[in-house]
Amino acid sequence: MTLREQLSHLFALHTGPLTLTLHLVSLPLIFAGLGLHRVSLIVLGGVLELIGHIYDYTRRFDREQRRKARIVLPLQLGATVATFVLLLKLFRWF
Repeated sequence: MTLREQLSHLFALHTGPLTLTLHLVSLPLIFAGLGLHRVSLIVLGGVLELIGHIYDYTRRFDREQRRKARIVLPLQLGATVATFVLLLKLFRWF
């Protein structure tokens, strides 16, 4: 699967109402934690993100969507780590 196809699937897998709601709640928590240097807010935001993804994978996705989610997982994890390192640097954590 090409990178373009993976990106397309990655964004398509984030369309569930619960996942979108939890992202809208968790992102401000993560940014507040970064700005205030509070690890607890960042962890809470991360847990909310995980809950949405686990719910989608176990309850909402059919077999084909689960397969696509497994394919794009390395891309998603890599992008998440790179983005978070950049945000830590931007918010002067190191």
